This record gives sequence, C-alpha cells and structure tokens, in this order.
Amino acid sequence: MSDSIFRQIVTRRFVFDSATITALRAKARPPGSPNNDHRQPTKVVMVISTLWKAIICAAQANHQGNPWSSVISLTVNLRDRMAIPTSENACGNFFLDTPARFTAKESEIELHHLVGLIQETFRKTLSICSKLSNPDDVFSVVVDFLNEVRKSSLDEKVEVHYFTSWCRFPSYEIDFGWGKPYLVSSVCLPAEGVILLDTKCGTGIEAWVNLKEPYMLELEKDPDIAVLIASSSK
Repeated sequence: MSDSIFRQIVTRRFVFDSATITALRAKARPPGSPNNDHRQPTKVVMVISTLWKAIICAAQANHQGNPWSSVISLTVNLRDRMAIPTSENACGNFFLDTPARFTAKESEIELHHLVGLIQETFRKTLSICSKLSNPDDVFSVVVDFLNEVRKSSLDEKVEVHYFTSWCRFPSYEIDFGWGKPYLVSSVCLPAEGVILLDTKCGTGIEAWVNLKEPYMLELEKDPDIAVLIASSSK
C-alpha cells in the first residue's frame, strides 16, 4: 500500500456516552411517535445513523452542494443467526456485509429516516439468514450481498462507506498475562470506514472514523459531531 494513500486518510475518535445516545434517540424519534415507543433504535444503530448523516452531508459539501446518494456496508455477525448450528466462540471471520442505501433525490437527510433504513436493512438481512440451512446457501447469500456492495462502489454517483461494530465483544476482559487493557482501539486504515467499540465503562460507544481529510473537515462541522468534539476538549 503506497504512502500517498495513507496520507489521504485521517482517523478521528468520537465518543458517544450514554447521555449523548439518549439525546440522539429523542432527536431521531419520527414525527408523531409516542415518547415511550418501545421500538427505539439500539445504541449501535443510533451511532451509525448519526455518523452516516454527517458523512452524507460531508459528501454533498465536497460535491458543490449537489445531492449525493450514499451506501453504507454493514457487517453482520452470522453466529447464531442461521438454521445451521454454530459455536458462539468459533474463531475466524464468519460474517456478511449488507448494504443500506440513501437515495438523495428521493429523501431529505433526516436522522429518523436513516435510522429506519438501517433497521429495515438489518431486519431483511436477518430474516434471510434465519432461513439458511446449508453451507452452499450461506456462501451464495454472502456473495450476493458482497456483489451488491461492489456494484454500488463502481457507481460514480454513489459514495460507499464501510461500518463494522465490535460492540459486545469482551475486549476489555482480554488478559495475555500482563493485565487487562487500559484502552482498546482500532488502527489507522488506508481506507474509508468506521469501527465501533464499547467504551471501557460499557455504557457508551467509541467510533473510530477513517475518512479522506476534506470529508473529515466537513464531518467535524456537523452539529451532532461538533458537540462530541467540544465535550472531549473540556
């Protein structure tokens, strides 16, 4: 990988504490829905939606304000999601990438709309996975979803970004003999994408965001992201 690619990508860490996530859930509530709606988004969905909204706005700003469609590739852990028995602690990469699509000309960039798109994507994907009963079907579905993402990445009118969540993995319980970790983090990657991890206390989420520098500069101007930056500097 060339040094020039590394120089194009910058990495930022944004911390969403429990209070911030609660406030974002209230902000993302669809118009007319009750305050006690039990279908509120999970922490992971809420953080992904917030970052996706900021990334879409950053893309539009970098395209002279023109509407710009966006696809995010969401990683889904296949363990215990299929009709095939699997071990929860099985090693190796056992996942698929499923795309959620925002079409600029059809929708406004509303947080509650993006939450709905992500929730629906997960629902449809998990429904398909629950019917998988043999390895050949699993392979076929994984390839189909991968091709969907790849097709979007070849479209010059679409921005594609990759999201993966390491939340609920017991990262802070790992001990190789010299004690449990003080901080678990991602590494700087030469590709645009977002990795989510639990905060050490377990109530919030850290987002490690890799973007091209012009996009990152715009993303940091987003009101929901700017609040995080201001809080971390206190």
